[in-house]
Amino acid sequence: MKFVCAAVMGGAMTLSAGSDVAWKNVGPGGGGWIQSMLASRHGSETFFVGCDVGGFYRSDDGGRSYAIHNAGFEDYYVESLAEHPTDPKILYAGCRSGVYKSEDGGRTWRWLREGFPRVAEYAYSAPVAKVVLDPQNPATVYAAIGQPREERGGQGAIFKSEDGGASWRPIVRPGQLAPDLLISDLTLDPKEPRRMLIATPRGVFASGDGGETWTPSSDGLPSHRRTRRLARSPSHPQVVYVSLKGAAGETPWQAGVYRSDDGGRTWRPRVNGLRQAAGQAGTSDMLCSWVSELAVHPQNPDLVYAGGATWWDATVYKTADGGQSWARVVAFGENGNARKAWLTMWGPSVTCLTLSPLHPDTVYFGTSGYVYRTDDGGATWQPRYTRERDDGKIAGSGLEVTCLHTVAPHPRVRGRVFFGFYDIGLLASDDAGATFRRGMQGVPKGRDNSCFCVAFAEDDDAHLWAGFGEWGANRGVVAESRDGGATWVPLDTAGNGLPDARVRCLISRLPLKDNPKRKHSLFYVAEGRGVFGSADGGATWRARNEGLPAGRVSCLAQDADRANVFYAGASSTGDEPGGVWRSDDSCGTWRRVSPADARLAEVRRLAAKGGRVYTTTRGARVGNAYFPGGVFRGDEGAAAWRQVYTNRFCEAVAVDPTDADRVYASLHDHPYHDRSTGGGVIASADGGATWRSLANETLTCRAVTCISVDPFEPERLWVGTGGNAAFTGVVGREAR
Repeated sequence: MKFVCAAVMGGAMTLSAGSDVAWKNVGPGGGGWIQSMLASRHGSETFFVGCDVGGFYRSDDGGRSYAIHNAGFEDYYVESLAEHPTDPKILYAGCRSGVYKSEDGGRTWRWLREGFPRVAEYAYSAPVAKVVLDPQNPATVYAAIGQPREERGGQGAIFKSEDGGASWRPIVRPGQLAPDLLISDLTLDPKEPRRMLIATPRGVFASGDGGETWTPSSDGLPSHRRTRRLARSPSHPQVVYVSLKGAAGETPWQAGVYRSDDGGRTWRPRVNGLRQAAGQAGTSDMLCSWVSELAVHPQNPDLVYAGGATWWDATVYKTADGGQSWARVVAFGENGNARKAWLTMWGPSVTCLTLSPLHPDTVYFGTSGYVYRTDDGGATWQPRYTRERDDGKIAGSGLEVTCLHTVAPHPRVRGRVFFGFYDIGLLASDDAGATFRRGMQGVPKGRDNSCFCVAFAEDDDAHLWAGFGEWGANRGVVAESRDGGATWVPLDTAGNGLPDARVRCLISRLPLKDNPKRKHSLFYVAEGRGVFGSADGGATWRARNEGLPAGRVSCLAQDADRANVFYAGASSTGDEPGGVWRSDDSCGTWRRVSPADARLAEVRRLAAKGGRVYTTTRGARVGNAYFPGGVFRGDEGAAAWRQVYTNRFCEAVAVDPTDADRVYASLHDHPYHDRSTGGGVIASADGGATWRSLANETLTCRAVTCISVDPFEPERLWVGTGGNAAFTGVVGREAR
């Protein structure tokens, strides 16, 4: 094969809008970072949730079920929620890209940008930590700037709107606050709204003139003054509580909760009963105990809930005496008052906390994994992120906050689908996503964080392999299951050649009949190590990198029509270009088949059928040149590779197993800038000559990470997202 790259630069290349795909969300429920919560003052069972990568959720039955409403968002990170005091239709959301407003109860959203700094292309121009409405004049809205979770993005800025968010202006006079100050919380005095307090890593600051001038208000606080959250008593506004962040290795421990009875001018510690552990110096602050989230009873200023923010105090505390003493009110385990649903290994730290203004004994808390509710003031708690059935299976509730690496429908068992997640490993469904079962038994601890890929045996429906590892560290293992994914045996026996690295793009193939042992051949990419193969079902492994830039290999694909033909993709580094390599001897030897001029810079995924190859690439800089990325097509025997779609954030690609002209790709945007929702799924029925968008409002998360074509219905797609779990949908005739 001789390939020359004929790149088409510029726009999206004949992409037509609209979609007739009715996407259905499927998933196990929960799983991700619950970032914000709000119990409605207009309905006792109405409850709102915001998360870090999945957007906004509304429940009207107290969290038993949720609906995802992301229409209008330009990013999916919802840090703060605020509700109009008299109009239940009006909500505000503070996101990393600014403030959004809904006038239909959160079902659709409008971006409010007038007066904010110009939109940043690859950064956040004004990440909003807190949105607050003036209780006496709800058309007056404040937005405080900061990223409390990562403790960055501070600007020492507060924006104000006096027309319900239509326009904004900064109100902090120059020199009043440090220009890089991160604001993690803001509260107004309901009787005198011009009196304001803010929490920052440098202490509490107060304003008496509506935020134009500020003075430190940290009398009585520890010297480090790492304040996090403020909670003002609705019935006694002079009573204010503040939480402080601790740090690993600090002596003495200086975190916990402080109380003020004079509107924030002076503070006294209220830490009796809180976990007080500093952890070891040099370790993560998550290994030090400190409280972050606070909620005060609407009528009783002495009744307060506090959420432990770290792994060491991952619980909810309660005080009935104004903080003189605290008691844990959440305890997991056999004799505890809270029972974890399917998600047991992730998400303990309390990330948000709210109580119902209508029924104050109803309290919700969210973690980096799940949501819980109590209706008896903390005596008992119920999970509100999934539904468990009598048969032991689980079903999603609509609170789908997970991110996926892969969705793998079984090639011979209709409705059996395996889902490989970030953070929570592997789950399987036997009914097309209606219910799930979890089978991670046998996967080694420390290697079960994520499931990257799944491969199926060709002669046994219950026989499969999966690649596990950690998304945050390059460690991993291939494991084998012979009972449909219920239990697993890792294949990393001593000296068998399997490296300890994240496993990508696992492929299984039954050898030819002249092999007397009939052992399966396995091939995969070990991140940073290249291609590895096994000819004996995983008993032994060896590197298969002859001709490859092993350390840069990013993906692997087998030609759907040719068992011995494989393609490997590699990304560029420095001045070394990426590209695509081909093997005609089952990964024995490789030769480059894409041009060496760096246009295929950061290769993400590959799909091949009958000698035709599609690959997605990301925009990347190689040497002094920038290459925008997109979808490339290479045809066996043709004179050129063609760039058939241009987009710097192309991610997944899949080809219809019945028609090489039908190809699908996904657009997974860079997650750290103002407009980062992604473009969803695109489809071509003519080999990439023209494209049609398959994204619509039923695809609530357009950050699509993976695509699979259903083996029984080629018109059905399975896609995984970076925030709303998985979706399935049937592609209409026009889009195909």
